[in-house]
Amino acid sequence: MPPKVRQIRTVDDTFLKQLIQSMEELPSGNYKALFVLVKGIKKKEEFQTDKLEEYEYEVLGGTHVMLASKHLHQKYPDNPSYDGRVARIYVGLSDQETLWLGAMHNNTGAFCHQLTYKDEIAQEIHHNQVIHGGTCAQVSSTRRSRSRVFQ
Repeated sequence: MPPKVRQIRTVDDTFLKQLIQSMEELPSGNYKALFVLVKGIKKKEEFQTDKLEEYEYEVLGGTHVMLASKHLHQKYPDNPSYDGRVARIYVGLSDQETLWLGAMHNNTGAFCHQLTYKDEIAQEIHHNQVIHGGTCAQVSSTRRSRSRVFQ
């Protein structure tokens, strides 16, 4: 966790629980890369890729994903989906630069193109035809979850 002077916001426990549930249901989902700062390195020339495991890192963007991954790694230590996350590594940033990166990570992370109900139905019909070779007899949907197509 970054020190308070470099935090954009505090951890939202409700969101974290939802993220943990989502990551548990879809472990290999496309979760955004973390933005991390290498502690103690001031210039990129000092950074050595062969010492990646030796450095300490401060998460500037993706704190919720990092915490959810840690939680799930403890729960499922043999699942490689929770071993770690892809990260963009930064060195030698000022407090102001770290705040800007954290804010940018949050703003771009909030932008995604959600599937519409029509997209979900088309996807399920295609899945049903390809996998099962059948046709749809009944369509059911639950609030805030993926629609299901039954034969």
